[in-house]
Amino acid sequence: MKKEDLQIVAFQMISYAGEAVAAYVEALKLFRAGQIEESRKKYELGNENLNLCHTKQMEVIVKESNGENIPYSLVMTHAQDHYSTAYNLQLLCKIFMDKED
Repeated sequence: MKKEDLQIVAFQMISYAGEAVAAYVEALKLFRAGQIEESRKKYELGNENLNLCHTKQMEVIVKESNGENIPYSLVMTHAQDHYSTAYNLQLLCKIFMDKED
């Protein structure tokens, strides 16, 4: 994998994670305002984006696991941070919104 290709994947991950974070924050705000149905929809939108982010991450992991050389990229490190942050926000939403999925 070329470094440029890895960076494209990283920017996709950053975008998906950012969308997930925005949806989770909005879900929490709606939940606090008592708009439960709208809150759940935003939460699910966050999950969709988080899953897309995870899929992109797994593309790279599978390539490396199959022996392909994956170059180091600070942008990918940044993308991993965004993914982790979005994942942690999802966990907080589950706690605050009393979600069991």
